[in-house]
Amino acid sequence: MSMSEASLGRESQFIPGNPQQDAYDDDSSSSSNEGEDEDSDKDDTNEEAQEVETSVEEQLTKVLHEMKHSGKRFGEFDQEVKDRIAMKTRNENEPTTLHILAIAKKDELPDERFLKPLIKFLVRRPERLLAKKDDGQNYTPLHHAILKNKTKMVKWMCEADAEIDKILSMKSQKKKNCLHVAIEKRSKMVDYLIGLASPDTLSAKDFDDNTPLHLAVECQRCDEKQLELIEAIVEKCDDHMRDTGKDFNAASRSPYLHHLYTCEQGIDMEKAKMDVAIKKPREENKANNSTHPQTDGQKVQGGIYAEYNKKQTLSMKQTLSARSELSGKGQQRLTAVSHPTNEPLPNSPTVEGVDENKTRCKAGVPAKDAEKEPKNGNQSPTLKKIRDFLKLHYLRTRDHDAALEILYGRYPNSGHSNKATFLDLSGYSTKDGASKAISILKFEDILQYVKIPRMRADENSLIRNASKSTGQMIQSNGNGRGDLVKVFESLKGVNTILKVTVDDLKPPAHSDEAIEDALRGKNVEIWDWKKIDLCPEVIYNAAPKATEIHLHWSGNNAVLRGWSEEDGLPKLTQLRKIELYVEQGLEQFRRVKTNVAEFKRRIGVQMKRESIRAQIRIVCARGKGQQKEQKAQEHFEALKQHEKMKDALIQIGVTKNKYLTVWDVFGKKVEVAKNYEGEKINLLAEVAETLCAKF
Repeated sequence: MSMSEASLGRESQFIPGNPQQDAYDDDSSSSSNEGEDEDSDKDDTNEEAQEVETSVEEQLTKVLHEMKHSGKRFGEFDQEVKDRIAMKTRNENEPTTLHILAIAKKDELPDERFLKPLIKFLVRRPERLLAKKDDGQNYTPLHHAILKNKTKMVKWMCEADAEIDKILSMKSQKKKNCLHVAIEKRSKMVDYLIGLASPDTLSAKDFDDNTPLHLAVECQRCDEKQLELIEAIVEKCDDHMRDTGKDFNAASRSPYLHHLYTCEQGIDMEKAKMDVAIKKPREENKANNSTHPQTDGQKVQGGIYAEYNKKQTLSMKQTLSARSELSGKGQQRLTAVSHPTNEPLPNSPTVEGVDENKTRCKAGVPAKDAEKEPKNGNQSPTLKKIRDFLKLHYLRTRDHDAALEILYGRYPNSGHSNKATFLDLSGYSTKDGASKAISILKFEDILQYVKIPRMRADENSLIRNASKSTGQMIQSNGNGRGDLVKVFESLKGVNTILKVTVDDLKPPAHSDEAIEDALRGKNVEIWDWKKIDLCPEVIYNAAPKATEIHLHWSGNNAVLRGWSEEDGLPKLTQLRKIELYVEQGLEQFRRVKTNVAEFKRRIGVQMKRESIRAQIRIVCARGKGQQKEQKAQEHFEALKQHEKMKDALIQIGVTKNKYLTVWDVFGKKVEVAKNYEGEKINLLAEVAETLCAKF
């Protein structure tokens, strides 16, 4: 029952001389003429009885009436009145005065300067009125305030409760918390509520296991401003969703798949409307003004489908249908196997492919001729931005297998894409062999990584192909290679590579121009092209949006100073991490150490000036011997964390220096220095190898 019909309806009873008004008027006396003949004690008893009969709703009605019509502020009411309106009401559908106020119409309430203190008083009461639920939908007062779009009341409630996240997390009958409701209602306060909610509240599931993110990406809500909302949700709670396994709803759809599904549903609605309109007689079409059936769809879907025409509708359905056909090919489901050492995505799968001599090609799809998939055609720019954002985010933050499930479905019959999401050419020794393997693959437009090992130079590797920058065939005047330009050109349709790793340390390395031509337009985010003393201008030209770079330094201080200049690495405005690999050159190590420290200082000053916050990590290799020592140190530190290994180290009495000779205990041969206690070293290695499987 609404407040106007039930509670505030009693306002009409405020008439001078009305007997019932005695319960509302502080200065009123008994209106009964018969009471004049009774003694004063009996009068007091009657007044007390009437006061007890005054309901919470009636008391609230009086308070609101005096606020609205007499300008009485809430602080001026007696404490007894305040306590009374904080009690439970008789109406289970409006169990508290906060429910009544949240549901009431705007014209039934006093001005906000009177209402705000009342709301905050009720929220702060020890009765925890804001946590009470009604008997209808199990809504709290905050649920109702959001549903009624009472933005100021929502803010007052949130400001007054010291533990507002607990209130935001409370679920309705359909397991919807306040974030679910705010997103579905498209509340103006949704950004504010996201800021207050914890990651757990923001990733809670409703009755259909939809998180707030699932609801936010539904197609009918995807207007131009929705992308900012989606980004805010992802930034705050995606780590929690990943760690707690909340990426999928009851229909096994990730937010990305749920977005595609709701778009398909919307297209079907549009097509159904068009079909109905076409079948109607021409006269009826004119009478109903239905010559443009899209207009009806715009009203239903908020205008989001206005950019779809009939051709695009069929194209989307064909695309999803093609993916559905793949669902029967469960044999094509990829299986995770061991992956090369130091690869950032340890769960990436390996499949058999074609190479020059029956070698292997690693990619995220079966190595066979890919089935042709229909193109989606032109789509709404807003929908494309949201889809691209979600796709890029999941490829960045999930390992290969998890990303495939999120993008294409989590079960073998869900129709995984037949496009590769990464490329690993480990095992290939020539460009031609690699190119043959790549030629049979189709790639997603975003690749998680590309890894290319050291390859033998082809006979014509020094004769450059047509340069992208000049468009002319040129004969190289130097020893720089250019073979990998063709390899990267063969990645057709790829516009983003999240990480590039190329082994180009040994001479002859690729020329600067070849590197630029190979990676230009690929939007590389993590740069690990291993070339000594690489010019920062090359990185900027090839990957201006790089967020992480790996640099290999010869020890020449002039290079460090060039990297740290204003026109050097600070030009990469999105840079967040630098890893510097130091090889000791002609200088003594203490001189190298001083130069590196000065590099960190100089580049820190330049980046601060450009408002760039980048983490700098220095890896001092100092030659092969020191590289081996550093690796041993890392293994030693890792093994020390194992409880059984701690006991073994104590019993054996091995020092860290002695352990440095045991640089690789994980199933490999142990190297023992001549002057060390070989017996103890071997015992340590045996213990480590025994624990290896459990470590």
